[in-house]
Amino acid sequence: MSKGKATRSSTATSSTPAPAPTITNDILTGRFTEQEWNAVVEVEDGEDFVYDLVETVVNGVLKVIHERHMEENLIPYSLDWAEQIMVDLIDWQFLTHDDGGGTRGGG
Repeated sequence: MSKGKATRSSTATSSTPAPAPTITNDILTGRFTEQEWNAVVEVEDGEDFVYDLVETVVNGVLKVIHERHMEENLIPYSLDWAEQIMVDLIDWQFLTHDDGGGTRGGG
């Protein structure tokens, strides 16, 4: 009996275990693995960062341009507006009398 036990134990240790099946974590079966998906997400995150950075710079530049435009045009616009108001007031003060432009009664 001891011989049989010895052979059994030696055969159990000498056999090689079956290879484990490879596990793939497909996000979309047959299309994206988890590594490919993570790479795509990293690229999108980089693009979002660049988009936010460009948006911040462009908005800052547009704000500065608007402020300078307003500063440069405030005085000319104000003077033009004041001149037009004075012209309108003078025109109202010296309205010409309209006598109707013709005769009445049509005879």
